[in-house]
Amino acid sequence: MNEKLLSSYFRSHLKEKRSNFLEQVSFRKKRIDFVIVEEKKINSFELKVSDWKCVFNQACKNLLFSDKSYIVFWHMFGDKIDLVLLKRFNIGLFIIKKNEVIKILSPHKNNKYLKPNYYKSFKNKILNSIKHENLLGN
Repeated sequence: MNEKLLSSYFRSHLKEKRSNFLEQVSFRKKRIDFVIVEEKKINSFELKVSDWKCVFNQACKNLLFSDKSYIVFWHMFGDKIDLVLLKRFNIGLFIIKKNEVIKILSPHKNNKYLKPNYYKSFKNKILNSIKHENLLGN
């Protein structure tokens, strides 16, 4: 299993759910694997095959601008994930097993760990980045 194949499984899932999504969205010096923007609400998704600590850090950083942040992980390594930590930091979790995508944890709306003006600033930056790249067709 590799991240490219994991992405294709998740992409198929999003298409099946008729979600409008974006891939590889730029934010500062990083790229977010998948982003769904609906009515100015941002859901971000980070994918990894086996390194849950790395993807956890990425998902936490996405809370700078996301209303909800998720980890998407390959099922063979899912038992290594600390679900208590994900719940504490309000990170959602999807597990992928071939063509099956299973939602394990749903985050509540972002607690906005930052002061509201910082959160709004970061969120506007990501929305502007998406518009600038014409990813929403605007």
